[in-house]
Amino acid sequence: MAGSVITWPLDELLRRLADPGDPSGSGLLAAVTLAGASAVARMVASLEMKRVQQDQSRVRVLIEASQSFERLTTTFLQQADHDRVALARLLAALRARRRSTGHQPVDSLQDAAMEATRVPLATGDFGLELLRSLSVIAPLCSPFVASDLLAAGDLARAGIAAAIRMVLTNLPLVENSAASDLRVRAHAITEEAQALLIQLSAVLPSTETDEDEANASSLA
Repeated sequence: MAGSVITWPLDELLRRLADPGDPSGSGLLAAVTLAGASAVARMVASLEMKRVQQDQSRVRVLIEASQSFERLTTTFLQQADHDRVALARLLAALRARRRSTGHQPVDSLQDAAMEATRVPLATGDFGLELLRSLSVIAPLCSPFVASDLLAAGDLARAGIAAAIRMVLTNLPLVENSAASDLRVRAHAITEEAQALLIQLSAVLPSTETDEDEANASSLA
């Protein structure tokens, strides 16, 4: 499987994403996007720790958040690897079904489809954890880093949406009683992610520039 995603240079990642013969799909990109969002969030937490170093209660919150962001960055990269393995397994099972005559290997396809659904669902769940941590530190952050924190939130929301898209794409291949529960959880993740991003946007200082405000006024 060409090693871990974490070892790939950026150009290799992009080449593999563009290669229709490589099992690096949108689920992998969703996880990598979330890893990037988490890394940016950690940068924000580090900057704010220096700014509020005299306020130990705030520093403690930011340290805990920074540790969470570091852990999540690693987790998302692991999810990218898991997604690649799950997609390769699912594609192999689908090819085997097309080639088979008579009795089809239904059990192996079901197992592969379940894995290819659960992996991006887990990515979405970890994405919610990232958004929750962003919301915790947002009230402590200065206008200087507001745009970076909100950008991390936007990227996290996009990564979650892409991961859930993969869940819903693979879900029709799951033909057991778990499918309904997985669908409910997927929709719940989507709704909570949207609510958390709205909450984050409401707490952070405005990131509009003077030019943005002037344009908005001219359109009013």
